Formats: sequence, C-alpha cells, structure tokens
Amino acid sequence: MHRFFVPPEAIRQGQVRFPKPAARQMARVLRLRPGDMVAVLDGRGSLYRVTLQRVERDEAVGRVVGREDATGEPRVSLVLYAALIKGSRFEWIVQKGTELGVARFVPMVTERTVVRDLPLSSHRMARWERIAQEAAEQCGRARVPQIVEPVTFAAACQQAATADLGLIGWAGESQRSLDSLFTDRPGDVALLIGPEGGFTPEEVALARAQGLLPFSLGPRTLRAETAAIVAVALVMYHAGELAPPGVHAA
Repeated sequence: MHRFFVPPEAIRQGQVRFPKPAARQMARVLRLRPGDMVAVLDGRGSLYRVTLQRVERDEAVGRVVGREDATGEPRVSLVLYAALIKGSRFEWIVQKGTELGVARFVPMVTERTVVRDLPLSSHRMARWERIAQEAAEQCGRARVPQIVEPVTFAAACQQAATADLGLIGWAGESQRSLDSLFTDRPGDVALLIGPEGGFTPEEVALARAQGLLPFSLGPRTLRAETAAIVAVALVMYHAGELAPPGVHAA
C-alpha cells in the first residue's frame, strides 16, 4: 500500500485533503484512482487507512476508514552531525540515513569543509526535506526525520555532549572501533562524521574535551558519505534495529 505523509491539519472530520505534490504523484506517477486504498501518516505517530474519493492533478481527497498506531521508528534516537559535502553526496546521506532510522540530521561546518553555506538556501533545505520524506514513506517510518540549519563544529560538540553516547569518527584513532564503544544499548546517540580529509587533531581534542569518544572505521579511507552510512548502520545494529521484525532484542 502506498504511504503518504500529510500535515496533521490535512486530516479533518474523517477526511484527508492531500497536498498538491502528493496529489500530482497519485495522479501522474502512481496512476491511483478513486476507490484505491492508501496509508496516510500524520508525523505524530498515527497511521490512517484511507480510501481515495477524488484524484486529480492538483487535488486528491480521501475518506478515513481506519486508524492505528504507526510503527517503524527505531528505539534508539540517533542524531547525525554530518559535515557538509558537495552536491548530491549529502543528499545521499539524507536518503540512506532516513532509511536506516536517523532521527535528526545536523549539517556541520568544520575546518576542512569545502561547502560552507551558512545558512542554507531555502531551495536546498526544501530539497533535503523532500528527499527525507520520500525515503521515510518508502521505508515505512512513522515520522520524517528533522533536518536543521548547519552549525559550527564547536556548536555540534556542545549539542552532542548532551546525548547518552557521543561519538566522533576519526581516521587517526588507532585503538577503538565503533564496536568496542557499545556495552549497553543507549537511548540517545550523537554521531559526528567529518568531510573529505576528516577532522583535524585540534577538532578531535575539542570533541574529547566535551566527552565525545573517537572511533575508527578500519584501515581503509572511506569517503565521507560512506563513513556516515556505515557508522549509522553500526549504531543501529548495536541497538538491535537490524534484527528481523519478529525479534525484539532485549
């Protein structure tokens, strides 16, 4: 069943009025018709089963026939602080990170960041939010992850220090893997991943001073977007989020 996120105010008195982009997707891409059933998520934890009543290019309306609690959100809350990188590679991080369960994306400007847009253009932010929403609909999440304006590295460290577990990927780390830093399943994880060239020693020293733990992803040099997604996947693995749906890890 196709899934669509809509603003909560779009669901009133048992009826859903879909935003124009969703209506266009239904009419022109998915070729949905009146009578077809879709799933609608309000982003607040509810899933509505909806029978479409009208599907036109710029307008679609449906009738709610059932409501249930939405599922698909990980038990661990993972905030990914990812250094800004060029073009579609950051978009790839947003898409794949959403599929894996990232709760919030925080773009970050570091010493070696080439892209230094502060603040983001409204066009770029809207594009990232659209990518996150489409990925959340595709993978079956209950909420669309939040994407915030870029922050400086120092601000990222301060924010990450409030998490149960704060982690920073660093190619210079020679002792600790990400594996070795998980003894229990934390509730909140903050994960910092650098740009091309990684973090400087001074930045890592600042992160250590804030209580963040450096880790290595092995002897090979990963591209920034690869490192981000590998680290996110490892966090989710240790949180039990890559187990089969019927296996609820203790």
